[in-house]
Amino acid sequence: MVEEGKEALEDGERGEDHKALHQEYKTLVDYLLKSFMDDLQVTPDQLEKACGMAAISTPFHKVRV
Repeated sequence: MVEEGKEALEDGERGEDHKALHQEYKTLVDYLLKSFMDDLQVTPDQLEKACGMAAISTPFHKVRV
């Protein structure tokens, strides 16, 4: 996917090629995340809660707050 989309990103413009590549990437991430959640039998709410809890305990979050 990266090699295929390389041209769309090289020119620095955000035209239709860039939008299409972005949409394809979002679709891929959604699919992978759903597969991960299905494998772990986790609901979207459970994942959101777990991510929120993890973010609160990271040093990065403490520095920014």
